[in-house]
Amino acid sequence: EDGRRITFELATDHVLRLRITPGATYQRNLSYAVLPRKGKKVDYKLTQEYGYARVVTQSLDIELHPAPFSMRVKDLSGRVLFETGGRAFKYDGEAVTFTRRAKKGELSLGMGEVGETFDRTGHRHILWNIDDFSRNPRQNFYCQIPFVLHVNPTNGDTFGLFIDNPGKQIWDLGKTRPASFTYQTVSGDFDLWLMFSRSIAETLRDWADFFFYLYGDHRDLHSYPTRRSSDLATVPEIAG
Repeated sequence: EDGRRITFELATDHVLRLRITPGATYQRNLSYAVLPRKGKKVDYKLTQEYGYARVVTQSLDIELHPAPFSMRVKDLSGRVLFETGGRAFKYDGEAVTFTRRAKKGELSLGMGEVGETFDRTGHRHILWNIDDFSRNPRQNFYCQIPFVLHVNPTNGDTFGLFIDNPGKQIWDLGKTRPASFTYQTVSGDFDLWLMFSRSIAETLRDWADFFFYLYGDHRDLHSYPTRRSSDLATVPEIAG
């Protein structure tokens, strides 16, 4: 898409990964945030529907639309858990911005020490662990984690979202447009993980199983080498 490459992978039947490069080739496929993990083979069914690819696992029914790229995730009963709308990604130089539709009243929990309220919805956050004393200390701390729990207030359904990128990120969780949440990486690969674990406790369990974090400093992870998990089922690449 626009000269970039998008790869979709299944880590489990309910944990997904989207990776997009700002150029024609990916940067080194190595993460110090992803723990080495030996998992079971992920069973899925891939079919080509009219205008989109459909991936069905034991937990999810996923639609992948290629041009422009968009995605919708449903449970097996057909209930929509996540959707991006007509165009998921926008590009500005190296910056990649991902947009999705938000549920009415949706809660956003986590992200480490950012903002001034427990619920991060309705605010714009800059996630960047850097020594910059000009920042507003109430808005920017030194323990920022690009992981959030999005909770549907009507039924408690929860999914986790993590962007594995050690650089500067800008998250607009409904401040500019209440019905849309945007997540931007300024440089490097946009490496998105989605955990559809249904409850807060189960999502946190997946987070603990998959990712390594120490004090929330994404840059410091690069001083604590781990092997990148290779136990991913890769669905045929979607390229544009």
